[in-house]
Amino acid sequence: KLFQITENSFRSLDFHKADFDILKAKLNDVDWSHLRDQCTFEEFPVLFTDTLFQICASSVPVKEAPSGRPKHVNALRRKRNRLQARLRALTCSGASPEHIRT
Repeated sequence: KLFQITENSFRSLDFHKADFDILKAKLNDVDWSHLRDQCTFEEFPVLFTDTLFQICASSVPVKEAPSGRPKHVNALRRKRNRLQARLRALTCSGASPEHIRT
């Protein structure tokens, strides 16, 4: 499964690198009561989410696409290296070929 960043998504934002003091200040500056009065009860969740995303997008950096090999490839490489080290240890210790195969 490839990692894909969608621009208009909270998942595209890297909250680990966010400046939460700035984010908190921007959220406190919004007049949420006025925003709620501008639309119907059913429309408010969409307006709330859009407003929240716009604030977050202006204060939180976008995630970078991962570089390097995928995790499962690295896991297989580590497993191969462990098995090769085990095989070398067995051959150096003079183990019989029957013992090495099993």
